Amino acid sequence: MSVTIKSKSAQGKESALVASPRKWLLGLAGMAAIGVSYVMIQGGVMLYQQYQQVTHPKSLIYGTWVEYDVAPYRADRLVISAAGITIDGGVVDTDFQFDGEFLTYQHGSQERRFKFQYENWNEMTLQTDNAYQPVFVKSPSN
Repeated sequence: MSVTIKSKSAQGKESALVASPRKWLLGLAGMAAIGVSYVMIQGGVMLYQQYQQVTHPKSLIYGTWVEYDVAPYRADRLVISAAGITIDGGVVDTDFQFDGEFLTYQHGSQERRFKFQYENWNEMTLQTDNAYQPVFVKSPSN
């Protein structure tokens, strides 16, 4: 009868080999959880964007907008349509964003942002750093 005695170093190597697949599977499960979370978050963002497009279509704000409480010859006028935003007959931006609360577009190198109050689609305020924040009113002819 022969008896073999394993040294502690040999036992440690065996336990390290056995634990290694478990750690690997645990790491794989963690990475899968992160991947699934990412996909769920992206799906939620896409669903929210679709919801915004359905509940607040851009067509709500299509029309001619005139600066309020300004002399007619000094008032800014902008036309919002499916083709984009036009100021003084020239197209300023063809890709504008509207989320139901804010209208945002690029005017040259400057971003312009208008805020609608209480889902009133007939009046918007230009958000600026100045004390004067012009109010634009939708023209009744459109």
